[in-house]
Amino acid sequence: METSVVIPTYNEEENITEIVSRVSESLDGMEHEIVIVDGNSEDGTPGTVKELMEEYENLRLIEREEREGLGAAYRHAFGKVEGEVVVQMDADISHPPEKIPEMVEAVKDGSDVAVGSRYVESGERKDPFHRRVFPLIGSYLYRFLLDSPVRDVTSGFKAYRREHAEQISEADLPAGFHFQAASLFHLLENGATVEEVPITFQERNAGEPKYDYPGDLIDNALLLLKLASRRHHRILKFGVVGAIGTVVNMGLLYLFTEYVGLHYMVSAGIAVESAIISNFVLNDLWTFIDRKKDGLKHLLERFTKFQAVSLTGLGLNLGLLWVFTEIAEIYYLLSNLIAIIIVFFWNYVINLFWTWTET
Repeated sequence: METSVVIPTYNEEENITEIVSRVSESLDGMEHEIVIVDGNSEDGTPGTVKELMEEYENLRLIEREEREGLGAAYRHAFGKVEGEVVVQMDADISHPPEKIPEMVEAVKDGSDVAVGSRYVESGERKDPFHRRVFPLIGSYLYRFLLDSPVRDVTSGFKAYRREHAEQISEADLPAGFHFQAASLFHLLENGATVEEVPITFQERNAGEPKYDYPGDLIDNALLLLKLASRRHHRILKFGVVGAIGTVVNMGLLYLFTEYVGLHYMVSAGIAVESAIISNFVLNDLWTFIDRKKDGLKHLLERFTKFQAVSLTGLGLNLGLLWVFTEIAEIYYLLSNLIAIIIVFFWNYVINLFWTWTET
C-alpha cells in the first residue's frame, strides 16, 4: 500500500465525516488507507466512523479503551499500518488534507520526514492569536537552544517513511501533545532527514480543542528543558561547578575572616585560589573528563591554563563592572550580573578550546 493516513480522535463526531471525505478525495488514484484511532469518545465518533466504513472501503477504525493521549494513539497505530508512507494529522480539519500528496511526494523524493510547516515561506496560521503565541515562542526556543533544522517543531502534520514510523512506534516517547516535538527530535538524533512543506493552518472546524492549558504547555516546556540539558550538558556541568566554586569562595572568605581572624583581603585571596582549585578538580573529573590527556605533565599544564583563564576572567569581570556602571551608567548590581554572564561564557569557551583540548 502506498500511503496510510492516521487520525486520532476524541469526541470529533462533528468533524469526522468531512475529514475522511477530504482525505479520501486528496488521495484519489493513490492506493491508501485512512486509520482512525479513537480514544474512547463519548459523542458517537466511533459509530459515525463505522457508518462511513460502509462507504469508504479503505477506512479502518482502531478503538482504544482509554484516552491515553495523542502520542500514545500515534505510537499504537504506527505499528499497525500498511502504507510505505505514513501520514499523521489532526481530526479537526486544521491541517489541509489537500497537502497530503505534496508531503507524500517529498518523502518519495528522498526525505525521511515531511513536516507540514506554518513557519516557512508561504506557510501561515489562521487560528486565534492566543493559540499562536506559545507555539511560536516554542518554535524559536527549539531553534535557538537546540539548533533545530526544522522551523515548525511542534507541527502535528507529518509524513514519514514507513521504517521511521515503525521506529516511533517502538520508541519510549511521551503520550501527550509533547509527543510532536519529542518524536521529531528522536528521528533527527538518529539521522533522519526532514523537509518542510508550507501549509495554511486553520482554526478548528468544530468541537472543543484538546490541548490542555497549562498542563500540555508545562509538558512541552519540560521536554525542551530536557532536550536542551542533554545537548548542552557540558556547559550546564560547567555552570554547576561554577556555582559550587562560588559557595567555596564565600564560605572560606567568611571562615578565615570571622573565625581565623585574617584580614578580609587576605581571606579573599585564599578563598579565590581555593575556589579556582575546586573548580579545576571538578571540571577535570566531571565536565571535561572525556577531553583530558593522561599524565602529570598534562595535568599541570591544564591547571596552569585554568588558573590563567580564571584570573583573567576575574580581571575581566571587574573591568566590565566598572565600564557598565561608570560609563554606561547601569545600576551596579545589574552591571555585575551582566559581567558575570559574559565572563561565564568567556571562561567556558576558552577552557573548552584551550585548557581541555580534545584528545
